[in-house]
Amino acid sequence: MKPEKINKADRLFVLAASDGGFSCLGFDVLDRKARGLAVELREEWSERKGTKKAFAAYNRLVEKARAENEKTGRRFSSELSPQLIGLEGKRVEAVTTYGETRRFNVGKSTGLIPCHLEISRRGSFGGPAAEKEYKSVTVIRD
Repeated sequence: MKPEKINKADRLFVLAASDGGFSCLGFDVLDRKARGLAVELREEWSERKGTKKAFAAYNRLVEKARAENEKTGRRFSSELSPQLIGLEGKRVEAVTTYGETRRFNVGKSTGLIPCHLEISRRGSFGGPAAEKEYKSVTVIRD
């Protein structure tokens, strides 16, 4: 996959979606994801943010992770929130780094690079990706 456009003003890679629309990936988000995955794969990451080269290098890391997953079944943890590890299935109250308080059930996505999910209610079947870091996390129900 290649970005359709690099929007330097807004610091975004603009990606074509399969439905004819577009999606975006921020320069800082790609850099964070790449650095985490590179550590797990024991690779170096020295790409400059916001470049085609950085985007291509990140895709190579994902492909390397995919190949290892197919060969060994290994799943990578670089996108999990360290504060939520072990709290899957529990209801928590979390204060974000920007001061917002949220209550949610902790879920975990599937795939080779899972992330934690903020699931609003017990009967819900999904939710948005959880923050990578919170000011605080308190279990309010097991």
